[in-house]
Amino acid sequence: MGLRWTPKAGEKALYEASLEIKGAGDTVAVTGLVERKVSKSRPDGYTVVAKSQGGFVTVGTDSARDERTTTKTIAYGPRGDVRSVSGGAQEGRQAAMAAFVSPEAPVEVGGTWAYESPAREGWPACRTTFTLVALQDGQATVGGEAVETGVPVPMAMKATWVLDASGSLVRLDARFADFLGQRGASATLAMQRR
Repeated sequence: MGLRWTPKAGEKALYEASLEIKGAGDTVAVTGLVERKVSKSRPDGYTVVAKSQGGFVTVGTDSARDERTTTKTIAYGPRGDVRSVSGGAQEGRQAAMAAFVSPEAPVEVGGTWAYESPAREGWPACRTTFTLVALQDGQATVGGEAVETGVPVPMAMKATWVLDASGSLVRLDARFADFLGQRGASATLAMQRR
């Protein structure tokens, strides 16, 4: 089973997604569907167009249906590292930290590898350490811890990625501390393929 996803142009997957942010004010929660479609695939990486298809936004105790469709384009390196994100630095900062980056060489269960994401387009550098936790039923479970470097308030993350036999994302669960550099803010992100 490979951990490196090598997608083909046109591949797509639909995810149920949720993001909950807790800071100094009200808790903000956003839920909805995200379609991720590969628009380009080359040996040096691939590009995904992610389209959020509405959902619900909750601020404190108030909820509203969000009918908007938003689209962002994410360019990845061949191992899954984020190279650029349309939509600005905050979008890139979160995407770069939550990205699964495959190992350069095969690893056994319990094996670890690290990836140093350089500072790009307004977001800071980040170091992530990954651990292959399990291989079971055609899926790989990988744990990871990340922390930004070179900023006054570094965001940190602990995450679990579940990948299918092709290396494609099945599920992501991530918890962020000092979310987007805001001291004391936290966030949880979950994505589940349908």
